[in-house]
Amino acid sequence: MTETWRDVLARRKYPQEVESVLGEAMAATSLLSSLVKSEGDLTLQIQSDGPLRLVVVQCDQRGSLRALARFDPYSGARGLPQLSRGGTLAVTIRPAGGQSFQGVVDIGGDQVAGALERYFNQSEQLPTRLWLAAEAGRVAGMLVQRLPDPEPCDEDGWNRIVTLTETVTSKELLELGTRALLRRLYHEETVRLFEASPLRFRCACSRERIAEVLRGLGRDEVEAVLRERDAVAVACEFCGFQYSFDAVDAVALFGVRGDSESNPRLH
Repeated sequence: MTETWRDVLARRKYPQEVESVLGEAMAATSLLSSLVKSEGDLTLQIQSDGPLRLVVVQCDQRGSLRALARFDPYSGARGLPQLSRGGTLAVTIRPAGGQSFQGVVDIGGDQVAGALERYFNQSEQLPTRLWLAAEAGRVAGMLVQRLPDPEPCDEDGWNRIVTLTETVTSKELLELGTRALLRRLYHEETVRLFEASPLRFRCACSRERIAEVLRGLGRDEVEAVLRERDAVAVACEFCGFQYSFDAVDAVALFGVRGDSESNPRLH
């Protein structure tokens, strides 16, 4: 997780407070994605009218993860409630071959973890707790969720596990290995540890996807740019890779005009 986070930070610089929120959102998204059993991807998005206007984190079932934030200059704002005042947090699950599902909650006075806990209570109706930490180029997170049990064999299990997990500190999340952390928290419980699922930074952008964006803008908009410069340049906000489309590429995008107002540069 930390290596993936550092790959994200290497592509764009953020103020410390924005970096902290983005790191927590990234850790949370990797945890939420592990709960999705079908092929596809999961997107966590924060939008607001505050200084932190947008946070987007996407993760797919292969463990490919990318993230970005957009923000305005600010002074003195600290934490998600101040940076994204009046904002919303949305979780979108997009199966590879099915209908997308989205749940939205107001951020209110919560941090990322608190807003997501309310999302689960409202949208999934599954008691869920999260602990997230992000600082000094490191991120980590922990999620505990009560699964449906038609015949509960441990009536106090959920309350006991939550009480134990609430003792975890950000320092422990960031510094302890998985086995050491589980042993520290649940040394009197029976714990089964599954194989790790690797994460990596990988952007889903492509020349074909950027071409679709330009088609969405329309021929007139693209031709207007080409009258001013040699090519339309589009940089991916997630990875920074720049795509260039010249006049010949524009012909391939839209086809050749058949009217008398054709732009000679596109023929």
